Amino acid sequence: MAELTEGQIRWDGVLLFDGRRLALTGIEGWDDLPGIDSGNVLRPSRHGAWAGRGLAQQRVVTATGTLVAGDRGVRGVEPYVAAVRRATALPEDSEQRALTMRIGGQELTGYGQVTARSIPGGVGYQAGRPTVSIQWICPDPRRYGEERSTTIVAPARAEDGLRYPLRYPLDYGEPTTGGAGTVRNNGDTPAHPVLVFTGPCDRPRVVDQESGRVLEFDLVLAESDALVVDCGSGTVRLNGADRYYTLTSRSVPPGSWTVAPGRSTIRFRTVSSGPSASVRIRWRDAYL
Repeated sequence: MAELTEGQIRWDGVLLFDGRRLALTGIEGWDDLPGIDSGNVLRPSRHGAWAGRGLAQQRVVTATGTLVAGDRGVRGVEPYVAAVRRATALPEDSEQRALTMRIGGQELTGYGQVTARSIPGGVGYQAGRPTVSIQWICPDPRRYGEERSTTIVAPARAEDGLRYPLRYPLDYGEPTTGGAGTVRNNGDTPAHPVLVFTGPCDRPRVVDQESGRVLEFDLVLAESDALVVDCGSGTVRLNGADRYYTLTSRSVPPGSWTVAPGRSTIRFRTVSSGPSASVRIRWRDAYL
């Protein structure tokens, strides 16, 4: 899809606030920090509380604009009001749809559903300039930017031992190559990536060098296998079949393996592997 210009809003693939027919006049909740659930626990016999982690609540976004239909009054505005109604109709499922805005020069996308719509009548409506107000709730309070990915191949193994008879200077072989890559989250909050492991390899493992978090799986992948780990939904699937139980004891739950803001070094290791073994990591810059 085409990039948005400042003040435009795209909802579920429809350019809702286009800046001409429906011009944005106010936005709340988009760049605001959502409500925070404090993890603090009051101390029973001392002042204050035991410090706990704060967690963001769902994001509530309200956009207000003016619908301009030219000089035709109510008749001119009716088709545009109908289009807004269609675009914001209540769906019959729980699917979270894309809400994309360009505010302050930055285009970001959240995912939610419409929870309120207001198009009041009155003088403005009769004059062909009604006010339109739409509210969304995004269960995931994060907003996402550009999608990024990197592929890390399994480290090449150097040949073991020396060849006899010895000849000086000794050749100890080539150092190990591959097995590490860099991921960069240009946002300001951790993002949950999707990792796709391919074989052939035995006991694939990824380690975030900065945090020390490990994902390791006790299984053998053939060259045609694809092990997909979705850290957002917390699922582990091998060729579509659930393999969550293959997580080893040294692993964190997939939902705890995140791409931190900034640059991170990721190491890919196996017990043994072929030349085509790799892990592909996909993520999106995440903003709170």
